[in-house]
Amino acid sequence: LFCYFVGSTEPPKEEGKSRLYSMNFCPFAQRARIICNVKKIPHDIVNIDLKNKPDWYFKIHPKGLVPALDLKGQILVESLDIAEFLNEKYPDPPLYPADPEKKAKDKELIEKFGKVVATWAAALYKKDGKTNQERIQSINDVLLEMETELEERGTTFYGGNTPGMVDYMIWPWVERARVPSLIDGEDFDFPKDKLSKLKIPHDIVNIDLKNKPDWYFKIHPKGLVPALDLEGQILVESLDIAEFLNEKYPDPPLYPADPEKKAKDKELIEKFSKLTAAWSVALHSKDDKSSQESAITDALLKMEIELVKRGTTFYGGISRPRTSNTSTRRPGSKHLHWGPNHPRTSQSHTLAVTV
Repeated sequence: LFCYFVGSTEPPKEEGKSRLYSMNFCPFAQRARIICNVKKIPHDIVNIDLKNKPDWYFKIHPKGLVPALDLKGQILVESLDIAEFLNEKYPDPPLYPADPEKKAKDKELIEKFGKVVATWAAALYKKDGKTNQERIQSINDVLLEMETELEERGTTFYGGNTPGMVDYMIWPWVERARVPSLIDGEDFDFPKDKLSKLKIPHDIVNIDLKNKPDWYFKIHPKGLVPALDLEGQILVESLDIAEFLNEKYPDPPLYPADPEKKAKDKELIEKFSKLTAAWSVALHSKDDKSSQESAITDALLKMEIELVKRGTTFYGGISRPRTSNTSTRRPGSKHLHWGPNHPRTSQSHTLAVTV
């Protein structure tokens, strides 16, 4: 992406738009970008070369830092201040709970996460004379508290069923958590014994299924996705991968402890495969698709009846989805790799998916 640097001319502003001064790889700037997008604020982005800052930028931000938001002539700096201001000025969607105590708790979590931010920076720039493991030890208490808080809320996000301010403010560092390890090879890993809810470290390699790279057939002979490289062990077929990971990483459990209920969940997943097959035929067939309607309707009706019998929000209960809810989701994308070779991080597993 183009960045404005020393000697460049300040770009003219677009009428009716605010302007966000950013840098594409800066986590603080990403906070501001996220909130501007969530609030649907019309704006353009001007990326600044932070190693060769243009003179004119110091008139906008005296320290030459990012982010800085020019909101119709009002200059806002500091990522948290920008986020707070925009949440007040543009209340829809609200990013804090309406309850004052819960809102205060969210703000407390964001403030405490600042310790993680500082530790991550120390690991990246090596300015404190400590090892990465010493740095991790210093933030265990914060990470454990944040994990416990999320578990107590019983929701997917700190903001509930959708992300809130806490989620948006910590995400840039979650996304970049392994950067210090990748740069110097020294592990910057969280202790899984103390933070059991942390997800499986992995990267994602998206495969173009219409133009599959030759090297991928060495991983999956049929060239299909998904395929999971788990420390050298190759797993294929989405249901097999899900079952294996649920056994290997039992926390959180995705099946009921009761054997009969577990068997019922597996039966539901098997029945749902008929819907999957019918959907695939309807999607790819050039013939009359009405022939698949009966099979799809029948499968959906059986699934719905079972959910009504359980009397819960999800097949896995009220608190969170279990395998019956999640086994058919497409994996999300994290890193997109193209070309004859793709980079692997030595400390993570690799998941190949489609684009």
